[in-house]
Amino acid sequence: MGIDVSRDKFVTLNEDHQLRLVTCPDRNPALKKYPNLLTYSVYRRTKDGDKERDGNPFIYALKKTKGFRIRSRELVRFNPSFDAILDKIMERVPCGGLVTVPSSYPVAEILARRISRKNGAEIFNSIFKKATVGEVIAGFDQAAVKRQHRAEVKSQLATFAKLDPNELVTLKEMRNKIRPYFNPLSLNTDLLECLPAENLLLVDDLLSTGTTISNAAKLLKASGFNVAGAVCLLSAL
Repeated sequence: MGIDVSRDKFVTLNEDHQLRLVTCPDRNPALKKYPNLLTYSVYRRTKDGDKERDGNPFIYALKKTKGFRIRSRELVRFNPSFDAILDKIMERVPCGGLVTVPSSYPVAEILARRISRKNGAEIFNSIFKKATVGEVIAGFDQAAVKRQHRAEVKSQLATFAKLDPNELVTLKEMRNKIRPYFNPLSLNTDLLECLPAENLLLVDDLLSTGTTISNAAKLLKASGFNVAGAVCLLSAL
């Protein structure tokens, strides 16, 4: 099962193909292994279907960006596959608490609520905040930069240096190959005492390079918490 996109950019489910987004339970969840984190994605993204798109008009429609839309009655059609896949994920990963990754749109929070309905886990939406330019520069590790990336990383640092140090950092305009050198998150440390120590499950909307979700796990682990894994709505390409 995949999705169609009309000329006026409305997204609909199509059970006759697997273009743009693979939604069938037998091919999901998608699993991505990072050095410090196992990440499960409910739906698998694919480039098949549109050369001019990056394979995620569904997430654009949920966020009502780039002109994409999806009707409420159409979203209901995704529920059977969504629930079946989420049940498979919950069987594989323990969950003592749900920690969402910050975004301009509440997709991660909505996903966390759906998970919480299944396992009763408490949701924590404010543990992370977007890092400022000053925080990113202060935490930058020059020794970690590979030789082939030095020139581009240096250019990015020069761009940061021209910005207000209190401006929030975004990785969206940054080339994928240098994103891992910059941590876009920081912790609200005064809220950490509310978190359970074991089996935290990170929740995000979309995997791209995995930089944000991996850094979220690192921050929590460095603060003494156990992170059991992560769940995203859509996989990396």
